[in-house]
Amino acid sequence: MSTFTLEPELGVAYFKFSESKIDRTVELNPDLNIDLDADGKPVGIEFLRSSPTVPFDRLRDEFAFKLSELDLIRRVLPTI
Repeated sequence: MSTFTLEPELGVAYFKFSESKIDRTVELNPDLNIDLDADGKPVGIEFLRSSPTVPFDRLRDEFAFKLSELDLIRRVLPTI
């Protein structure tokens, strides 16, 4: 289950990958925040500006994003 919310007038977007409760939020860079559950698994990712800088290798290696989630992010990035 993945949902994507875009608010172009604000220049923000959110990808939700899980219904798990958010335990903490990690600021990756000025463009991105990642919401994690109690087990450290990604619940969602928040894009805080248009054309964000996305460190895909870090998302995969440090935060265990699934390849399918990374592919969704790559496909949607041009619309943000």
